Amino acid sequence: VPFRDHVQAVLQRPVELIPYADARGLMMALQRKTILYAMGPGTILAATQRLCSCVEPLATQPNRDGSVGLYSAVLVPTGGTFRSVSDIGDARLVITGEGSAVAHRVGLSELWSSDIVIDEQNIVFAPNLREAYARVAAGEAEAVLGWTRQVDGSVLFDQEPFNTLSDEDRASLRILWRSRPVTAHSHFAHRDLGEATLEALQSMLTGMTGTDGDAFDAIDRGSGRGFVARSLEDYDVVLDAFAYWNRLNP
Repeated sequence: VPFRDHVQAVLQRPVELIPYADARGLMMALQRKTILYAMGPGTILAATQRLCSCVEPLATQPNRDGSVGLYSAVLVPTGGTFRSVSDIGDARLVITGEGSAVAHRVGLSELWSSDIVIDEQNIVFAPNLREAYARVAAGEAEAVLGWTRQVDGSVLFDQEPFNTLSDEDRASLRILWRSRPVTAHSHFAHRDLGEATLEALQSMLTGMTGTDGDAFDAIDRGSGRGFVARSLEDYDVVLDAFAYWNRLNP
């Protein structure tokens, strides 16, 4: 494939691409050095770092609007009584996806870090935004904790996941709060590759739009924007969330 060929040309060594069907398998392969380079969600990068302190972020591709990834977000009815996120402490909350990394794990840990603690008795779960909205519309919940790529504005854009709602339903909700950005799909590598190779891989990714358009197109996730170098600090929000949940479940 064009991307593999490009990596081989840069590193001057054979490269094999291996698909992994589950996150745990990918994490264990990195820990055991079965693989030394990976592409996957930023949450997997952070989880692997907690497992073995052995990974180095390389780069990510920005969203179409230039933002860096995903945000946990609190959605409330338009024109309702909620004025700030501090008002939702006693609210009945529906979370999109029990155990989900961004909405559930990051969302609650970020709220907790702002001294907003949601009573577990007031939390219910829905598998997606449409069903979460239905809970609010039916009066079973007062706010939704979900996710968005929308970096600003309270009016919901017709983009994933809000594009699953009708125009009328979108207009009846607004974004009350966003978390810190969660760095999304990432390229990362095992530190044992060595500083020179890691720097070569990072330069390869960030310069790919100007050096090999076919290789870039092969891994473009739809934004068309060139890759941006990342460091571990860019994953602090996820690492902090994992640390928070680990304290709850030692």
